[in-house]
Amino acid sequence: MEGALTAACPASALQLHKNAVLVIDEAAASKLSDRDFYKHIEVENQKLLARLAKF
Repeated sequence: MEGALTAACPASALQLHKNAVLVIDEAAASKLSDRDFYKHIEVENQKLLARLAKF
């Protein structure tokens, strides 16, 4: 989720996939350096999806 793409961690290539979804618990998420940003983006995405569902 964070850091450079590297052959040492092939899953890091998922950062480039537009439909990748990361499922992570609060304990693991607490180690992310941009945790507040990711939470903000998730809240905004949920608002957008709710608005789109009305159409």
